[in-house]
Amino acid sequence: MLEGLTGAEHTCGIPGTLGGLVCMNGGSQRKGIGESIVEVTSVAVDGQLHHRDRDSCQFGYRTSVFQRSDDVIVGVRLSFELVSDKGAVRHEMLGILRNRRSKFPLRDANCGSVFLSDPSMYELHGPPGAVIDRLGLKGKQIGGLSRLLWGCDIFKINGLPAAFR
Repeated sequence: MLEGLTGAEHTCGIPGTLGGLVCMNGGSQRKGIGESIVEVTSVAVDGQLHHRDRDSCQFGYRTSVFQRSDDVIVGVRLSFELVSDKGAVRHEMLGILRNRRSKFPLRDANCGSVFLSDPSMYELHGPPGAVIDRLGLKGKQIGGLSRLLWGCDIFKINGLPAAFR
């Protein structure tokens, strides 16, 4: 953003690592980081170094070859477009962050949205949160896990999980 580069705005505010983002082809707004990948370097369990170009990474909607591999991503080369209006890039990122803050709770322990936004499902049924709401599962709690009353495609952790007590 500060250098006037555009192409990864859709990833701002997504918690995690760059390797995790690449592994799941993460992103938002129907975009994935795979669109900006030039090359990914990974290390196999036997120590062998692998260099994969974008096509070899087999990026798809929230998927990549790394999900079917034990490789650890250790390097990523990205390609972005240079724009003259840095302010426009910043404005877009701030809008995305505002939108995220309105949807995702910052005070409660949660794992964010966990459902795939399948375009064919959208056409037939609408977004995952709307389907969950229609099924009467909004706010449903099982054990220490519940769906939020707002943003019902997000799980909230109620209390400290047993593993951390």
